[in-house]
Amino acid sequence: QEANGADYFQVPPAAARVYGTCSQHCWISFATFSPGTQVLERCSDRNETTIYEPDGHGLVALGKGEVNYTGKACSWASSKADSLLNGVSYADMDGGDGTS
Repeated sequence: QEANGADYFQVPPAAARVYGTCSQHCWISFATFSPGTQVLERCSDRNETTIYEPDGHGLVALGKGEVNYTGKACSWASSKADSLLNGVSYADMDGGDGTS
């Protein structure tokens, strides 16, 4: 929950691949992680990106998306077959909710 009492979200189950759209803040978290693991992003605009996990803790900031989830749809997967991950997005800028 955010300090203003507005943005709530559940913790999603870990999976080999997650799907969604990014709102103002998006994160990928590894449930099983080993150093050197990368996030592979594929989006509906046909862009593919490799995102490097920067700090060795298994948490990756995806950057900012579009207000109210109006941006592209994407999927995210680990570069290592044995790593499970989950994702969360919050701050859709209408003051009322968050999603996972």
